[in-house]
Amino acid sequence: MKLRSKSVFLGFALSLAISGPACSQGFTEIHAGGVEDMPLDYAPEYNPVNEVAAPVDEVIRLAQVSGANGFNRNLKKQKTKNPPPPEDGIHDTENEGTFVLMPPLEAFEGLPPSDFGNYVDWVKAIDEKKLAPRWDRVDSSEEPFVMDMDIHRPVKASVPDVIFPHRQHTEWLACSNCHPAIF
Repeated sequence: MKLRSKSVFLGFALSLAISGPACSQGFTEIHAGGVEDMPLDYAPEYNPVNEVAAPVDEVIRLAQVSGANGFNRNLKKQKTKNPPPPEDGIHDTENEGTFVLMPPLEAFEGLPPSDFGNYVDWVKAIDEKKLAPRWDRVDSSEEPFVMDMDIHRPVKASVPDVIFPHRQHTEWLACSNCHPAIF
């Protein structure tokens, strides 16, 4: 207790010694001539204005805008949904095989629609038995091993949680496509 009171007293004495000259200078000036007589050279000049500033017509640009992401086709809205391969901007029109490919609108006909990706709800298509993926490349009678389990990856910093649904993936692919062994 004695040590604590000594350290508090020493701290107070030290702060008084440091700030003492500043406090006493102000005190003597105030008592010598009053507050009104003190020079205010250090204070900025204040001119009150009761008017609103006129609007400025020019555009203020904070930074130069570049076409850095202009190449990214995903940033632009497609003109048509699922265009034929020669018109989609992805396939090479110089390649004769591009014209042999089935147009997506024809291939996806009858499948449940979606608002995302290539506008097909693939999971719903399997659930409604509109698609029957082959489980094995060679043996078409092979039955799938479906794992109905969701993996939850918790938040790391500002990244949102990730839920990986195994059922939807293992209906399409065998586990060995993604995992060489159980981990």
